[in-house]
Amino acid sequence: MKIHQELTKIVYDTSAIDYIKLLAPKSVCLTSDPFMIKLGVLAPFEQYFNSKGIPYKIFSDVQPNPSEALVRKGLLHIIETKPDVIIAIGGGSAIDLAKAIMYYCIHIKTEFMSIESIHKPIFIAVPTTSGTGSEITNYTVITDEETGAKRVIQSELMQPDVAILDVELTMSAPGSITADTGVDALTHALEAYVSKLRTPFSDAYALKAIDLIFKNLIPAYENGNHKESRQNMQIAATLAGLSFNHAGLGINHSIAHSLGAIFHLPHGKANALVLPEVMKFNLKSPEVVNRYDEIARYLGMNFGTPEINAKALIEGIRVLKSHLNQPGKLTDLDIDMNAVIRHLPQVLTDVKADYCTVSHPFAVTDEDIRGIVMALV
Repeated sequence: MKIHQELTKIVYDTSAIDYIKLLAPKSVCLTSDPFMIKLGVLAPFEQYFNSKGIPYKIFSDVQPNPSEALVRKGLLHIIETKPDVIIAIGGGSAIDLAKAIMYYCIHIKTEFMSIESIHKPIFIAVPTTSGTGSEITNYTVITDEETGAKRVIQSELMQPDVAILDVELTMSAPGSITADTGVDALTHALEAYVSKLRTPFSDAYALKAIDLIFKNLIPAYENGNHKESRQNMQIAATLAGLSFNHAGLGINHSIAHSLGAIFHLPHGKANALVLPEVMKFNLKSPEVVNRYDEIARYLGMNFGTPEINAKALIEGIRVLKSHLNQPGKLTDLDIDMNAVIRHLPQVLTDVKADYCTVSHPFAVTDEDIRGIVMALV
């Protein structure tokens, strides 16, 4: 028996505050980062809560690559506040942190009472970037503050109940963030489409996401005020999130997680860096070649054989990256070969332990991983 179910309600083509008003919450915890607060993103929510006398508290200690220490701090905040609605507003880090806090809060309570008797707050995710898909997935990534290693947690306990795609909240994202997060979403869809756990449903989500990204990422990058392309990128990122929530990812993410932790790279930029080399490596699998061929033809790249089309897809991604000023090599980021060689043992350990590796379309060896990483120097 196979079951496909979506647990998150997707709300779009409206403002986030208009949907919140429909809920009429009794008490609220807002999770966001200081930059969002500085931009005034939370102001409409605060004005509404104040006008209705709805008690609320803001947890703003959000940082890029949220750590276990931040999760513990946020957990104490939630236990003290006891909200009936939690709203996470921001990029992937803000939503990931809120998800981890929700997970551990419920997990602790199950030690003392049955899951049926636990009152779970309504969890609303409001993304301000278009890439991570965190608003729609039951994954979160938390960083070990001592080692810097990234740990993936998966549980339906942290699945957002509602994802609100308010395009106005993405309009201020700078070009570099738009590029990084956009290629992150593309990587999600591409890895999900060739994953060993893929389904017909994840395929449909992934293909549409890829199509929307190829059509809209460059316009959104070049003109941040282009509302249609911004809205389409939001939808694409959510579709890509849906695809990998069901199908998983692969070693592109595993390697990016490790390199990002070691060299302090933004997650999307690390994925973009690795993507063409992993796809090139994946051509050793005839099944993956055929899957890349399907994507290429869906995008209108039909040049003959599946092998040619698969290579054309990879070249198309290199061209896309070039338009977005994305790095092609680690050296473009001032990371020299000696540093990469010195950290290779850690990369190998990280990739083999990473949750994303298990759904790669075929088994990989240490030599395979080493070859991909060294090709990036």
